[in-house]
Amino acid sequence: MAKSSFFAPRFGRVTAISREHSATRFLAARRPSRSDGAHTVTGSERIRFIARLELCTAAGLFLYWILCFTIGVAPQFPPPGYFAFQHSFTFADLILAVLLARAATYLLGADPVRRVFGRGLSLVCAGALLFLGGLDIRFNVQNGIYLTVSFDTILEVAVNIWCLGFGFLLAYESAFDAYQRY
Repeated sequence: MAKSSFFAPRFGRVTAISREHSATRFLAARRPSRSDGAHTVTGSERIRFIARLELCTAAGLFLYWILCFTIGVAPQFPPPGYFAFQHSFTFADLILAVLLARAATYLLGADPVRRVFGRGLSLVCAGALLFLGGLDIRFNVQNGIYLTVSFDTILEVAVNIWCLGFGFLLAYESAFDAYQRY
């Protein structure tokens, strides 16, 4: 199999640069140049950790909606339209929970093709987490939900921070580190 290459003019002459060499140089630049003797996390360990976080997030989403419909997780004085807005998330959150669980099982599996598919599915889940978290934060800020101090508000803040934080982490691990083998 021949290496693919492209030609780039450099100071009036044409230089051939292989794509594989460019990718290798790019990935080498991202690795630390020296080791301080501390334990470094390998790609497979990171992927297993991310998969476990996906399973915990899926379980948390299921638990949140069980609590919402049984004991009623809501602010003390909810603004008009609060319950209609929150209940519109139920279906999307449950789909996200199922997709997170499926992505995690693919990532934890032994089949490399399924692991790659799990990484792609994780990227979809990252987008969903960022979208749903951002939408919820916008509603809460717009309606002053964060101004009250109660258990429900603290739970909302924790869920919102988790959605954004884990969404960004999942996006980074799924998309930007996609070139690393695990």
